Amino acid sequence: MVPQFTESVAQVFSLSMQEAEARAHVEVTECHVLNAFFQEKEGYFSILCHALNLDFILLVQDLKKSFVLSLAILIREKNLR
Repeated sequence: MVPQFTESVAQVFSLSMQEAEARAHVEVTECHVLNAFFQEKEGYFSILCHALNLDFILLVQDLKKSFVLSLAILIREKNLR
């Protein structure tokens, strides 16, 4: 059975994979997916941030920092094997 996704979710998955490839990551992580959701200026996440009075730009900056951290963890785990 093939899963059926909305157009926006399919686009998020596509953007997530592109982001992972661009960063030479071997897998798509939650950071890639969240980043893709935040790329939609009129998407659910930006609307939610606005409704909750959250700083959208600060959240995106923190997300980008977590890319670096998650990459460091992946490299460390690989070296421990």
